[in-house]
Amino acid sequence: MVGFTSDFGEGQSTYQIFQNYSQFASSTKDPIRAKMGAVASALTEQLQSADPSTTSPSSSAYFAITITTLLSPTAESYRLELLKLLIISLPETSTSLLQKHEKDIHKILTSAYKVAMLDDGNSNSNSNSNSNSKSNSNSNSNSNSNAMLRTIISVASTYFTTLPTTKNTFSRPSTLKLFHVILTSFDDRRPKVRKHAHSSASSVLLHHSPNYQLADHVGEFVQTVLKSTTATDTTKALHLLSFLQQVSLTQFSLRLPRRLPHHSYKTNIILGQSLTSFSPQSISKIGELLLHLISLQNVILTASALSTLLVLVQDSSSTLTSIPPPFLTALLASLLKNSKTYAPKTDVESYVTYTRLIVATTSHLLSKSTQETTAMVKKLLPTVVSVVCQTCDHGDDETVGACASELRKLLITTLGSGSGGGGLGEECVKSCVQSMECLLSFR
Repeated sequence: MVGFTSDFGEGQSTYQIFQNYSQFASSTKDPIRAKMGAVASALTEQLQSADPSTTSPSSSAYFAITITTLLSPTAESYRLELLKLLIISLPETSTSLLQKHEKDIHKILTSAYKVAMLDDGNSNSNSNSNSNSKSNSNSNSNSNSNAMLRTIISVASTYFTTLPTTKNTFSRPSTLKLFHVILTSFDDRRPKVRKHAHSSASSVLLHHSPNYQLADHVGEFVQTVLKSTTATDTTKALHLLSFLQQVSLTQFSLRLPRRLPHHSYKTNIILGQSLTSFSPQSISKIGELLLHLISLQNVILTASALSTLLVLVQDSSSTLTSIPPPFLTALLASLLKNSKTYAPKTDVESYVTYTRLIVATTSHLLSKSTQETTAMVKKLLPTVVSVVCQTCDHGDDETVGACASELRKLLITTLGSGSGGGGLGEECVKSCVQSMECLLSFR
């Protein structure tokens, strides 16, 4: 959420927070806070004038008058401040009143979004001016547009995290329509706005997990973007893959060699549990589209898609039971068939991620412990071992070490004592050992 609400609010009522802001109304040192204070003070005075017997207006009263003011023609000059104050009143407002004004909130936010984008467009059109005054004006316009967009997202996410976590919460089309306000900024050119949209959507998904209506709405949005991606038009897809990695199911570390490029090595990726809301069908479709992205043979897109797939199937104590075995089987078969496309030796990051993905998918399949999955692992394991062994044939020692570590993990998981591979049979084990003979020919 935009950081302004952290100034006050711990254990305080909406009225107290408004009063805290009101004390800055006459401040000459901080014009931004002064404007917030003036608006907060004016709203309080209106409520007290309407009902003199009420000295401390309720959250619902503040919510109602803020909505009414935002819908009026006079709101334009104070729209940002009113939206920020609206966030303060949302959490303590009754669900029935919130849902009653759902369409009003959508109207307010979409209108604010259009104004912010218009201001941003005007700023960009004047960006080539040599005038210092115009340059300063453009800078202020960009800052205001950024703040407005992030506040719009915060209003929407606060609204959704205030709603009850019931199955029917997202049954109304108007509710999903309002959620789209967040999705609209998923590929915004400003990193702060884009990342705020991603984290807000993730928070809402996690708060309402499991809720297939919401998650599958997001899933359909994801599929639409991925389907439209081409080898030369990857921006939206790359931003979306960043979001998918953020909302996946567990926490793990990518421990690539320290000399390898890119931000992901030795990085802990902290992930929520929001994707548990996605239906198995939705996860399968997204996974299939990720494989399609790899087939476009764009190096950056391939690296990101492989990382996202790894996040989706990474084995952990919170077993990803929602991923259907048929998709895992299709994924493993595709990985084994297209090693040169998925893991070119020149792209070290994708090379190591590809190896990890094969091992994670195989382990995950085996953990399902059904006759079908065990039979599939038994059939494919010798080939899996052979392919993982082949990844150890690389010119970079640290890359070889990373791949060898994955090979060890694979053998312990599938063939080690206490593993789920006891039912794989003697022939399978023998074939796996034979597959490892190629290691003797490497330098």
